[in-house]
Amino acid sequence: MFALDLHELGVKANLINNDFVTFVINRHINYTNVCISKCPLCAFYAKDNADAYLMSKEEILSKVKEAVALGATELHIVGSHNPDVTIEYFEEIFSEIKQRFPDVVIKALTATEIDFLAKKEKM
Repeated sequence: MFALDLHELGVKANLINNDFVTFVINRHINYTNVCISKCPLCAFYAKDNADAYLMSKEEILSKVKEAVALGATELHIVGSHNPDVTIEYFEEIFSEIKQRFPDVVIKALTATEIDFLAKKEKM
């Protein structure tokens, strides 16, 4: 298989899949760039307060509405280790998204965000 040229590999894949393909239209939303971790490899977090942000529920819902209007079927909502963000912040946002857009799949929070939030909330 690794020795096949790209066209031949595509033909063989098509025989297996019978022209059946799937895809999602995904919108990536970074709800905040405020982070207390300051990992040395990270270029994402706000290094000064002028660039720092935490999106409101309304801002996020506006982005979701725009994405759904463009055909989005999945949301990827991630941020950072922001000490001002609570579990209620996510509960309100995720609940509102599912109420307004029940067919949209929400994939949210990285493993480190979940760990940070769980420790912060003493869960």
